[in-house]
Amino acid sequence: MSDDRFDALEARLDALSRRLEVAEEQNEWLEAQLHERDAKIDELREDLTAVDERTELMNKVQRFDAGKPTERAAVLIQTLRNRAIEGDDRAALDVQGALDVLRLDKSKRTLMYETFEKAEAMVDDPAVLTYKKENQHADKNSRLAINLTNGDVPKRAAGFDLHAGMRSD
Repeated sequence: MSDDRFDALEARLDALSRRLEVAEEQNEWLEAQLHERDAKIDELREDLTAVDERTELMNKVQRFDAGKPTERAAVLIQTLRNRAIEGDDRAALDVQGALDVLRLDKSKRTLMYETFEKAEAMVDDPAVLTYKKENQHADKNSRLAINLTNGDVPKRAAGFDLHAGMRSD
């Protein structure tokens, strides 16, 4: 075999080796992209499950003529928590705001006071969630307020996932 032919084969082998290295690097990059995509899909599935749970709870509250106090309270806690996370770690709902969240008419107004009390009891941390009662002639309305700078609501209370609907990470 002549030296020229040997040199040509050696050059071809080097070129093929470089192409193989590039292909292996591309394969590693593609595998990393696939792993990232799978992780994102898992995260989206978790989000969807949380939204489904919240939707189911909202539907249950509406189907049973405003639902039970614990169900209404769970929806309000979830709503306040989500608003606080989206904003500046604080949020509040007055009675009308709570009725709007629960999609109830004004005739159910008296239910909100019991619901606010139930929500406060479910969280059981006045530094995080407080029912601020105002008398009938006060300038402000009674409201349920959350402050996540002082902590977070429990993950579960009274059988409800209070973190449903929003990722906190």
